[in-house]
Amino acid sequence: MDLVGSLYPKALVVMRLTVLLLFVSFIQVRAVTMAHRITIDQGNAPLGSMLKEIRQQSGYDLFHDGNLVSRSPKVMANLSNAPVAQALASYNVLHHELEKTKSENISIQPIEGVVRDSLGRALAGVSVVNRSRGGSTSTDISGRFRLEAEFGDTLVLSSMGYLRQELRLGQQTQLDIVLLAEQAQLEAIVVTALGIKQSVKALTYNVQEFKAEEITRNKDANFVNSLTGKIAGVTINSSSSGIGGATRVVMRGTKSIAGNNNALYVVDGIPIPNTNAGAANGPFEGVVSGEGISSFNPEDIESITALTGPSATALYGNQGANGVLLVNTKKGTSGKIKVSLSHSSDFFSPFVMPRFQNTYGQANPQEYASWGARLPQASNYSPREFFQTGFNVFNSASISGGTERSQTLFSAGANNAEGLIRNNTFNRYNFYLRHNSQLTDRLTADFSAMYVRLDDNNMVAQGQYQNPIVPVYLFPPGDDFRKYRVFSRYDPNRLISTQFWPYQDQGLGMQNPYWISDAQTRVNTIDRYMMSATANYKLSSWLNITGRVRIDNSIAHNETKRPAGTWGLFASEFGYYLTGKTSSKNTYLDLIASAQHQFSDRFSLRANVGASYQDDLVDGLGAGGNLLRLANFYSVEENTDNPATQNYSRTQLQSTFATTQFGYENWLFMDLTGRYEWPSQLPKEFATSSSYFYPSIGVSGVISDKWNISKEAISFAKVRFSYAEVGNPPRFGIANPVFSLVDDSFRPAPFADYRPERTRSYEAGIELRFLQDRLTLNATAYQSNTTNQLLEQPLLGSSIYTVFFYNAGDIRNRGIEASLSHHGKFNQLDWTSGLVFSLNRNRVMRLSDGFINPATSEPYENEQRLVGGLGDFQNVLTVGGTMADFYISQVLREDNQGNLWVNPMDRSIAQVTIPRRYVGSAMPDFNLGWNNQFSYKGVDLSFLIDARVGGIGVSYTQSMMDAFGVSEQSALDRDNGGVMVYGSLYPDVQGYYNTLGLGTSGMAGYYIYSATNVRLREVALGYNLPTAWFDDKGPAIRLSLTGRNLFMFYNKSPFDPESTSSTGTYDQGVDYFRQPSYRSLGFSIRAQF
Repeated sequence: MDLVGSLYPKALVVMRLTVLLLFVSFIQVRAVTMAHRITIDQGNAPLGSMLKEIRQQSGYDLFHDGNLVSRSPKVMANLSNAPVAQALASYNVLHHELEKTKSENISIQPIEGVVRDSLGRALAGVSVVNRSRGGSTSTDISGRFRLEAEFGDTLVLSSMGYLRQELRLGQQTQLDIVLLAEQAQLEAIVVTALGIKQSVKALTYNVQEFKAEEITRNKDANFVNSLTGKIAGVTINSSSSGIGGATRVVMRGTKSIAGNNNALYVVDGIPIPNTNAGAANGPFEGVVSGEGISSFNPEDIESITALTGPSATALYGNQGANGVLLVNTKKGTSGKIKVSLSHSSDFFSPFVMPRFQNTYGQANPQEYASWGARLPQASNYSPREFFQTGFNVFNSASISGGTERSQTLFSAGANNAEGLIRNNTFNRYNFYLRHNSQLTDRLTADFSAMYVRLDDNNMVAQGQYQNPIVPVYLFPPGDDFRKYRVFSRYDPNRLISTQFWPYQDQGLGMQNPYWISDAQTRVNTIDRYMMSATANYKLSSWLNITGRVRIDNSIAHNETKRPAGTWGLFASEFGYYLTGKTSSKNTYLDLIASAQHQFSDRFSLRANVGASYQDDLVDGLGAGGNLLRLANFYSVEENTDNPATQNYSRTQLQSTFATTQFGYENWLFMDLTGRYEWPSQLPKEFATSSSYFYPSIGVSGVISDKWNISKEAISFAKVRFSYAEVGNPPRFGIANPVFSLVDDSFRPAPFADYRPERTRSYEAGIELRFLQDRLTLNATAYQSNTTNQLLEQPLLGSSIYTVFFYNAGDIRNRGIEASLSHHGKFNQLDWTSGLVFSLNRNRVMRLSDGFINPATSEPYENEQRLVGGLGDFQNVLTVGGTMADFYISQVLREDNQGNLWVNPMDRSIAQVTIPRRYVGSAMPDFNLGWNNQFSYKGVDLSFLIDARVGGIGVSYTQSMMDAFGVSEQSALDRDNGGVMVYGSLYPDVQGYYNTLGLGTSGMAGYYIYSATNVRLREVALGYNLPTAWFDDKGPAIRLSLTGRNLFMFYNKSPFDPESTSSTGTYDQGVDYFRQPSYRSLGFSIRAQF
């Protein structure tokens, strides 16, 4: 007691909150931000009661030596609204003195711990140094470390972006440490438009941020697919073309009738061109390719931020009209050299397929349809045997290191995959270099370079032609499918091998499926080079200037070969050859001046002013056609009948912009943004104005900081409101049309008043945090109206022009996006759970608006507009409907009593044409995603369940299978003696399905299915090997088992409603021999040195 009593005067010097936090050996923060403040007014109270009071007000768990606390004198505290961070930075003085009273004769022992951020997330790569006796290590992927130390040693923990922390060890051997963000990041910071960093607290719009783990846990060749079901307000559809295909990403509904509706991708603050054309080649030949964003290696990505609304994307002007996905790539780290290695292998099988019959065969061997008698024994043929086990293999390596003033990262990655269909391959090789340097105290530089080599082979999304799935699905089970695997036979007359397929093309362009997959090739190869440089100069403590430049060039080669023996619809008797080359050049420049100033304790200002320039050039040349003289001699110069064709386009976008944020007492904020644009698609000769202005305004208030709200109930409360306008200029070549004098099928009339589409958006949101930030609710309600739609109208009555483009129409989107997340710790079990909800109501408010036909001087009065569809399933825009409304016009004929009409002469039935009848919308009513992560002693489990509720789709695949008698239902009806129609049994099953089916010639209304589905989308089980296994000197190793699309909880359609054959706006929900989606199982291993 004498020793402790002698220290009492020293305690009086630093007693305040510092005294209350003495003896703290470490602090665990459960999803708490450092915005907490503490008010205590107690005198001469036991230290234990003080610690309890701190814990109740702040939500911190305070760990201390109970013996010293019980022996300590009473303390005093008189604090009003004091920040916790201030106390944490100063408690060490008395702590250091009291620790000397403990025994110093404790032997060296291993200390283990885990390091987290203030939200409870594990921090990898944190440097841990024993300053007292030497030795160091770093945290592994799960934030864990192991280091030898003894009582009284001081550990120093540091990581870029976080406050350096020193801990004096007590008798604990298990540590749970929280690193606090740097002062500039004390309140969470997020990267927003143009790479501008802002405080989450001050944002006036909704932002959703995701760490790299969300896209590397279950890897996809196109990492965007890994975000499905995780972002509120966003619909993501993967391509049915298979590995590496383009992804459809729509935020807050489709807005443009004729323009693009996909989100913009931005990498490190700079927009990148999307090289995907958007859609398959139509219903008959669904050949597709990848897109620009799929070139990136997911291992090079640090984080992804979703900006779903125009208020968040206003600084991008017309490019950000459909929302933005911000991709932030990794940087090098300071300190010792770090090496990271990763490998993952996934294996695929078909996920959702139609049901087939194997009990009825052909009427005769020459027929392909299966309307014959029951087979003596059931066939063992299954279309699944055509599909192989696909695989997707990732290998990646990176090395980083540097000093505090200069850091470098280099990585290399390889992605090799093969789809379900033979010779459908995807290969991508990435090389990435990034260097950051603090050149002077005022000047910093950031340089990066990336090279990508990508090739894909035989991608098919869906369609009737060049699609091996057509003959596979319609194959008669009475025949032996195996004999067609040898797809060619030697022709002694021609002295070459030609296709073996005795069934001819069946009027569908059908061929031997192995001939399509093995003999014919479609290869796309892309070489992409991307270089960027950023310089930032700090003119003063409140002003800096940033300049950026990026050059993104790619050269794409494509080649199609169809050998002799291919059916005449697709090649001559000698074959077919097509080759092409497309060069894309994208240049981006911007210059931004950024200022921030605190005028007083009440007022603050942040402002950014800048200008940008973007130039996009596409130059393509293609040649080829049917071979003329020599079989299988693939040469353009000597052997094809079509001249070369050239495709050229160039667009420029010049802009100036400014954004200002005013702050009042650090709780009330107002954003003002403006952007002027000069798009080259609007030349002065064909537009009222060649420049347009897009404004936005937003207000947010952190009411929990302004009013005295009980922290026990609500730890954080914020409301926000915003308004924004953005636009979308006409596509290239519309405002200044060029047409051929030879081919006069498309001759647009000139129009002198083109304007960009304009989207006006309102949104209001709220963010609430409960239970010391363990539970967070974020909800946004929005409405947008997109006017000045670019509409195309046939120009009847004109002898010169064929079509006319004009601005009219209004599309409204109204909806709610919300997320609810929870993070809790129960002893050593961590549980993080997140629920996202998206609801959007799309509505066509106006179409032609009575626009005057320039040829007839009469107004257009069409209240309906056919924009897409297939066969009888027509996508029609109607005032009052949605942009995905479908109509039919073919139904079975009925008699006067509403029963099925049967011809009394031959007992046949018939279809009749009726006025268009609405059958539903392909848009969902709402989407849900539930993501969970559990972690316990180095083992973690995560899973994602998502649901799409509402909407319809049509399956022409099922229609054709019924018509050919190979569907399961056609066999069941034959077993039952007929088909139940309108409550009566119709015995002619073949006649019934031949009338209904026949694919695009049939009646789509009988093949419409609900698109509602609920699935287990992702599962991952991981284990972090203890570092003690390697004597604390080996690598940090993580092993994982992964699965994707494991099973459906609910699905009534014969295809996957979430896959798409097109990234375009229309024809969603149409299945016409679509490639099945994938179910995958795999494993991964990751090591860090």
